[in-house]
Amino acid sequence: MIDSGKKILEMALKMGADEAEIFLVKNNGTSFSIEKNSVTFASSNMSYGIG
Repeated sequence: MIDSGKKILEMALKMGADEAEIFLVKNNGTSFSIEKNSVTFASSNMSYGIG
């Protein structure tokens, strides 16, 4: 993902921008439910973003 961010910045500067800024985001999440001392549900997710 960092390589993609660098390429976007390089492209903006080559196209004549005086300045360019981007941000990279990575989120991880985990959730679960416990009922009567037993796990009844579990999930995890991961998301990425460039802006």
